[in-house]
Amino acid sequence: MGGDGPGAARLAEEFNTNIFLTPRPHTDAWGQGLDGGMTMTGIERDWKSAVSANFQNRWYVTDRNLDYFNQFFSWKNSYFTDRSKFALDFQYNNDTTLTSLADLASSLGYVFERVPRTDRIVSPQWNFAVTPRTMLNVGYNYRDSTYEHSLFDDGRGSNLFPNT
Repeated sequence: MGGDGPGAARLAEEFNTNIFLTPRPHTDAWGQGLDGGMTMTGIERDWKSAVSANFQNRWYVTDRNLDYFNQFFSWKNSYFTDRSKFALDFQYNNDTTLTSLADLASSLGYVFERVPRTDRIVSPQWNFAVTPRTMLNVGYNYRDSTYEHSLFDDGRGSNLFPNT
């Protein structure tokens, strides 16, 4: 059995004079961060499995409402036969996305807040070698996304733009 497990971490500094892209009066945003990740892989003759975890964290001195803590996890699996490959991938992402008001006439292009989002993804796949030059691929991708409460949702935590 073969495998590896490298990891990395880094410190980050971020400065933005107009983080929300607004012409209104605003303050500069100064933040510090810690990013990192690791990957572990296991390999045998007829299978491969890889697990990875990554994160991005930011803490802003000028406005704590800008802080974010992004986390990304994945587990990728493959099983091989002479003519087939079966794969099953799982992902769990907990990150923030930027949002603006639903009234496009008054806010087009403006970003007003970060909204925490959770994605769960499952992706099965099957590949079959019909001939040496022809491959049949069948796959499916299921994604479930939820958003935490924002200034612009209906209070249930799932609808960013209730008027659309």
